Amino acid sequence: MNGTLEHTEFRGTPNACSSTDAPPFYWLISLSLGVAAIAGNGLVILANVMKKVKRNPTNCIITNLASVDFLSGVSLILFHTLPTLSKPAGRGVGAQLFCRLYCSDYPLWALLNSSIFNLLLVTVDRYLCVIRPFCHKDVFGRRSVLTTCIIMTWLLGMISCSYIILSWVVSSDRDDMCVVDFSLPPWFFLWGGFWSLFGMLLLPTLLMLIAYAHISYTLSRMPPHSKGRRLQKRVTVSCFAVLSVFFICWLPDQMFFFLFSLNLPSLPQLSLGSWTYHLVLNLGYANSCLNPLLYAFFNPNYRRVFKSMLGRGTVAVSTGRVN
Repeated sequence: MNGTLEHTEFRGTPNACSSTDAPPFYWLISLSLGVAAIAGNGLVILANVMKKVKRNPTNCIITNLASVDFLSGVSLILFHTLPTLSKPAGRGVGAQLFCRLYCSDYPLWALLNSSIFNLLLVTVDRYLCVIRPFCHKDVFGRRSVLTTCIIMTWLLGMISCSYIILSWVVSSDRDDMCVVDFSLPPWFFLWGGFWSLFGMLLLPTLLMLIAYAHISYTLSRMPPHSKGRRLQKRVTVSCFAVLSVFFICWLPDQMFFFLFSLNLPSLPQLSLGSWTYHLVLNLGYANSCLNPLLYAFFNPNYRRVFKSMLGRGTVAVSTGRVN
C-alpha cells in the first residue's frame, strides 16, 4: 500500500520480526514496566492466595484482573525485552504460526484487551452492588455465573484482537523474516484502527463514565449520616481515578493507530516503528502497572493486608467488599 502503511526498519541487525524493531533502549522501558506489573499485581494475587482477603465476588474479579495484568507484564518482558526467537525455516505452518502468533504480539494484546473487559466487569459489579444490591447478590452470588463472567473476559480478549493474526506473514522477499502484510485491503487496517479506538477505548470509557456517575448520584441522595453517604467521596474519587487513568493511558496509542489506519497522505510520518509510537504504546502498557494501585493499594483494607504481608503489621486482616 502507498502512504503511511510502509514497512519501517531501524538500523542494525534485523530480527525475525523485522516490523517490530524498536528504538535503542526500548527494551529497558519494557523491562521496567513488566517488572512493575508483575510486582504490583503479584501482591494482589498473593493476598488472595494466602486468604488474607475475604472471598467475595468483588475480590474474585479484582484477583482475575490482577492475574491478567500479571501475565501482561510477563508477556511484555518476553516479547519486548528478551532476544527474538529464531523463526522456523521456510513458509510452512510452523513459520506462519510464528509470524502470526509470536511476531504479532497477539498473546500480549489478547491479555491487554482482556484487562479492559475485566475493568468493565468490575464496573458492573460495583454498579449492581450500589444500584441493585439484591440483583447483585442473585447474579454474582452464584459461583457458576461469576465463573462464566470471568471466563468471558478472557475469551473476549482473545476474540477482540484476533484480526491481528491475519496481518502478519512471512516476508515475500526473505523467508527468514516476518512482516506486516500491507497488501491486505485498506478497509482491513481501517477496521482495526476503528475497533481499537471506538470499540476498546471510547465505548468502554463511556459505559464506565455513565455507571460511575450514576453510582455517585445514588450515594449522594442517601441520608447524610448513612454509611453510603460516608462512602460517597471515596467511591467517587476511586471510580473516576480508574476511569481517568485508563483513558489517559490508552488514548494516545489508540489515536495514533487510528490515524495510521486511515493512511492519509498528509501524515506520512506515522509509522509503527517510530519513537513516537513506541512511547505512546508504553504509556498504554503502564495501565497494567497502575491497576493494582487503583483497585487495591488505594483501598484501606488492602493496604492493611499488604502491610501485614510485608511485616509492618502483626494482625492478618480479612477484608470485605472493596468499594
